[in-house]
Amino acid sequence: LKIVCGHWSTLGLMIGHGVHAIDTGAVWGGKLTALQLDSDDLHLVQVAGRDVPPPG
Repeated sequence: LKIVCGHWSTLGLMIGHGVHAIDTGAVWGGKLTALQLDSDDLHLVQVAGRDVPPPG
């Protein structure tokens, strides 16, 4: 069983015990992270994020 989650950028990238937390803060200037799921090998791709100004 693999669990992939995001929405908690302060946790950052965490891989272990069947859990893949991949929220790496792209909207806050971190990286956007993708994980290939159709392979037994762990394959991550990261690209630069961007700062988004607050609404208003």
